[in-house]
Amino acid sequence: MKLTPGEIYFIGEKDLKTGLTTSYCKIGIVREGAKGSRSSDERLLEHQTGNPRKLFLRDIVVAPAVEEIETRVHRIFAPLRVNGEWLELSDEQYAEAVWITNTMSKEAEASLSALQSAESLKDISSNGKSIEPPPEIVQAWNELNQAKAVSKLCDQGLVAIKKVISTFAADQSVEGIVTVQERRGRVTFDQKQFEQEHPELFAKYQVDKVSWKQRFTLSKQKDALDVESFSPGIGALMSELDVKCGQVKGVDDLVHIHAVHVQLLSRESTADWVVSLKEALLKAALGENEAFEGICKWSRSESTTKAFDPKLLEVEMPELYQKFVRQAESSQVVVVQPMVGY
Repeated sequence: MKLTPGEIYFIGEKDLKTGLTTSYCKIGIVREGAKGSRSSDERLLEHQTGNPRKLFLRDIVVAPAVEEIETRVHRIFAPLRVNGEWLELSDEQYAEAVWITNTMSKEAEASLSALQSAESLKDISSNGKSIEPPPEIVQAWNELNQAKAVSKLCDQGLVAIKKVISTFAADQSVEGIVTVQERRGRVTFDQKQFEQEHPELFAKYQVDKVSWKQRFTLSKQKDALDVESFSPGIGALMSELDVKCGQVKGVDDLVHIHAVHVQLLSRESTADWVVSLKEALLKAALGENEAFEGICKWSRSESTTKAFDPKLLEVEMPELYQKFVRQAESSQVVVVQPMVGY
């Protein structure tokens, strides 16, 4: 998680004729210390250009990790997001959005030390020791397992939805629901073919490669996880998804399944926020130790292996290198919209 501090601004708009505030709201950020950074007031003036309504700053939330919080808020309110960073919110929904943003800012501030420690500890080898977890770590482990279970459930639903939508919109974009993009094929070096044709050169261009490995794993809980207490209604939503997936007969039916898609994005974002905070807490508490007994394990180690270096070959023998460069064919990518633009 990037911990760049800054401001999260809420821009509202007023109808010039009636003077009434509309239901549209833009949620954006300014990063502290960024090159060419601007204030929320300056961002307001930029957004005013080309907008026929009068824009004004409704609220500003100062927060660490502004990019992460902004992304989470956009996804939490995906069912109400209409275009880019613009959302359509009732007064009650607007108040909820500001409250959630403030709450996440306070949670990030309270977890800042753990987030910073977890980031620095990932580059320090673990010592192989396993220690007893204190009660607060056991509690965090329970909450982390619940959040991960909800996130996994949402992800399974999102994968199923994308599969259905891809079936009915494989070669056409559907406004507000899905876009089909042409993605250029990757350029790669055919290392296997090069080794077969030039084994001596392949051996010559072997170099020592230092790699850092880290793996964080949670111990499974014996009791069944209560995902409903973490995300009320998640079971009913997944059941609704099963029904709607079976009802899709063509492009016109995609709007119904897309409505479930944005709801799952919202729940997944809430769960992933908890995962990031609780996981950082466990990692920071571990320090250089490798495990909390019965809770989690975070192994970190450095290793050195021999590996072929194609970049060195390119510098010293560019013509030969180019003979083994391969351009993959372009492909179509289906992108399901993370908002309701219809």
